Amino acid sequence: KKMIDELILAKERAEEINRIKSYFFANMSHEIRTPFVGILGNAEYLTEKLTKKADRELAEGILVSSKRLMDTLNKILEITEIESKQVKIRLREVQINKFLDEIKNLFEKTAEQKNLFLKVEQKNNIPFIYTDENLLYEILANLVSNAVKYSSQGVISIISDYFKEEDRDYLTISVKDEGIGIPEDKQELIWQEFRQVSEGYNRKFEGAGLGLTIVKKYVQLLNGRISVESKLNKGSNFTVYIPYNTNLLHSEKVNEIKEEKKIPDNSKNKKSELTKILYVEDDPNARFVVKKFIDHMCHLDFAENSDSALKMINDIKYDIILMDINLKNGLNGIDLAQLIRKIPAYMKTPIVAVTAFANPSDKGEFLSMGLTHYISKPFFRIDLTQLIEDIIDKM
Repeated sequence: KKMIDELILAKERAEEINRIKSYFFANMSHEIRTPFVGILGNAEYLTEKLTKKADRELAEGILVSSKRLMDTLNKILEITEIESKQVKIRLREVQINKFLDEIKNLFEKTAEQKNLFLKVEQKNNIPFIYTDENLLYEILANLVSNAVKYSSQGVISIISDYFKEEDRDYLTISVKDEGIGIPEDKQELIWQEFRQVSEGYNRKFEGAGLGLTIVKKYVQLLNGRISVESKLNKGSNFTVYIPYNTNLLHSEKVNEIKEEKKIPDNSKNKKSELTKILYVEDDPNARFVVKKFIDHMCHLDFAENSDSALKMINDIKYDIILMDINLKNGLNGIDLAQLIRKIPAYMKTPIVAVTAFANPSDKGEFLSMGLTHYISKPFFRIDLTQLIEDIIDKM
């Protein structure tokens, strides 16, 4: 009985330590993301503005290193969210041919820089499946990223097909490369957290060793499975099996949607210049970066806390409000947004959450509590400007 009591106590302590680890990673994610707005934003701005090659290369070095660190941070955050069981499955129809083309386009430029050829092949055309598009995107993005990373020559193929097993229908997507391959005795190790084929002082590739762990956990959340076939120095073939509901499958052929070339709309530019935006943000680096990113396209004011924000919105009618969530003094961003919503002139004003709270569950919470749009820190200039333009275009 004493041994059983000790085992129960040890189990409870282990669970508590795991919870503390998850809280720690979540808190560290927020604290790291906020200063990264300044690092990433200023580096991006400098790469665009510097004319001397040597100076621009320095800024590009900061940008590349920042992106690598942010990728590691995002993976740690994803693992934390999975372990804390906060991932919510949101099923919707996914157009497969368009989805795979987006994955290809995402990595095509990086592949070309390494003289790799990236191609998509659909053996049996399945127009739509019913699944969580975000999770499927993360699964494929990680697999294709690894294929590019661990290959120095040849072709990387993204192959989709149809598979039936025990009266259940599966979409199969294989990512096949001609890269370094995985030794047979290491093929189980790659799914473990923070593990890689090459480790220790002789490690040949950077990375946190979390990508394939995340992939497997996401595949399991979608009630699927994943397998790998690999030979050392010959390449690898990762195959994902995702079940889908045949009753929701469209039988008609999906025509390709060709994007129409947009004619520059001068009236929109004029409308943008007249737009008044208030950014409520306590971090001076974030204010500086946003000013550099969008000051040219609108009238931009800043408020450092909720008190000054409330005073300013009563003096000036703003068209858009950018709202930090963790305002250290006074009300937080959610409470402030809900208070602003009570003002008749601001009942329908777009309020954008600009925040270092980057869990998908955070986004859903903010959008359900009075905010209309969301962008996580740190962000690239194109992401912020495109969001602002989309809002202005719909006003």
